[in-house]
Amino acid sequence: MNRDAGQRLALRSIGLLLLGSAILACSDGSLPGRSDGGACGPSNCLGCCRGGTCVTPPSAAACGRYGLACLVCAAGESCDDSGGCTAASPASGCGSCAGCCQGGLCQGGTSSLACGQGGGACVNCSTAGQLCQAATGVCQAPPTPTGCEGCAGCCKNSQCLDGASDAACGKSGGPCVDCTTAGAVCGASGGCEAAPIASCGPSNCAGCCDGDVCRQGLAKSKCGSGGGACVSCSHSAQQCQSGECVVDPNSKWQVYAVSASISQDVVWDPWLSSANEAPDPYFGLQLEASCSSSSLSRCAAGLDNTFNPVWNAPVTATLLPDVIIAGALLKPWCAFVLDADGFTACSPPYQTIGQCVVTLTEQDLLQGSTTISSCPNPDDGTNHVTSLELTFKHVP
Repeated sequence: MNRDAGQRLALRSIGLLLLGSAILACSDGSLPGRSDGGACGPSNCLGCCRGGTCVTPPSAAACGRYGLACLVCAAGESCDDSGGCTAASPASGCGSCAGCCQGGLCQGGTSSLACGQGGGACVNCSTAGQLCQAATGVCQAPPTPTGCEGCAGCCKNSQCLDGASDAACGKSGGPCVDCTTAGAVCGASGGCEAAPIASCGPSNCAGCCDGDVCRQGLAKSKCGSGGGACVSCSHSAQQCQSGECVVDPNSKWQVYAVSASISQDVVWDPWLSSANEAPDPYFGLQLEASCSSSSLSRCAAGLDNTFNPVWNAPVTATLLPDVIIAGALLKPWCAFVLDADGFTACSPPYQTIGQCVVTLTEQDLLQGSTTISSCPNPDDGTNHVTSLELTFKHVP
């Protein structure tokens, strides 16, 4: 597939999607197709893009539609309404145009960048180093201007220039052509050519760069913004939101109580013999920041007579689902280490050893754990729980 056929296929696939939104966007009464001032691309240009600028209407020197890169049509070709280069032929849509037809618009037909007569397709003479003969609308090799005999570049005001400037382009002593009037550049052949497409980056991509391709940046597999490199939101609980990988607030998680360290400065069960004065600790959870052990919502199974409990147990509930959505875990909530005191864990009366407000970050959830170093006792304010480790597992 040649470049024109490939571009035409891409144009047809996105044209219908963009046309409606572009027309709605023109609330200022302007014609659809002009750039909105942002980075040129399919989201804001119904013409073609050259160096971050939207060029419209298309021409043989800048051919394309719907935010794709501009092409320069070869001599004898014109830019049709779909944004592809085609062989010059009488064009429909220009009515009784006396000049030439370019992008469905009637041109005077006397410019070297848009040459022709009788409503035929305009031709860019400059690509072959030729000039448009105004009387005939035909591209012809120009005569060598006086004072420029033997000039290898181009001639302007009887002065030989090197012909390599975008504003004065040419060769073999022919007249200089200003390529910038069509948004083109002077090519190595001495004719106007399409400006090279800049590599994807912050200057021309509002989404993210997948190599040299600018993506929208809202897909989980290609997420990003500001022209940075696209990234994949690799964790199963993540989604792409406004160009950033974030934890889905509705993703489900299971909380596990792993272990705790309790100081031995308090006799928790004084009625027992000295060998059994260690507490019977269990873990409790309350999904709100106003801590009160009288309203525990979930607990993990307790252990007997230890200052260093290792539970490795899921936090469960009798009447509530065991899983908790991320949106609730990422708000402040309360964690408790309690002493069962001979009663069943998670049943009143509660004796609180330590309680603390937990404030998790998305990174805590994604890495799957957090360690809390301060859980003071609500009665005396002493930090009897010196370490509390919790883990989190995503439930797909």
